[in-house]
Amino acid sequence: MGSDEVQHIGPPANRVPGLVADLLQWLAHTDEHPLISSSVFHYEFEFIHPFEDGNGRMGRLWQTLILTRWNPLFATVPVESLIHAGQDDYYRAIRESSAAGQSTRFIEYMLDTILAALQTPQVTPQVTPQVGRAVAVRAPGRDVTKADPGRAGPAGPQVAQAALPASGSEAGVC
Repeated sequence: MGSDEVQHIGPPANRVPGLVADLLQWLAHTDEHPLISSSVFHYEFEFIHPFEDGNGRMGRLWQTLILTRWNPLFATVPVESLIHAGQDDYYRAIRESSAAGQSTRFIEYMLDTILAALQTPQVTPQVTPQVGRAVAVRAPGRDVTKADPGRAGPAGPQVAQAALPASGSEAGVC
């Protein structure tokens, strides 16, 4: 976030295991649509802040896992990349939800980001710098950040259409 000021103070450490257990229990029994429940889970995980570092990455991973369980296409949708590119908006949505005492603003942010990710053509693999360096060790001389024409073609609107509910079904949720 680029600042030395404290952005969030999580609950006392002795409450964290119970809060995480409650959150997992809620996830197991919620009737909310996966787009909503994954966003709520992500926000609540960030709020609980169970780890000293990496809570954002873990929250985003959980959201991807929840969405992928609902629709396997989400394993390849670049939500994380869009969040990384607009991190200030991500943190702003978390702060606004925390100030309001409800996750609504964060849910709206995530739904907008998910929709944008579904509409983003994937012409290059989603490779972080760390993964790129690791793969470069295994494949010297190959630029892993460039598209490989021998692999499957770019995803794009067809992924968005396949991942979204059919017209008329659950239309009010998104």
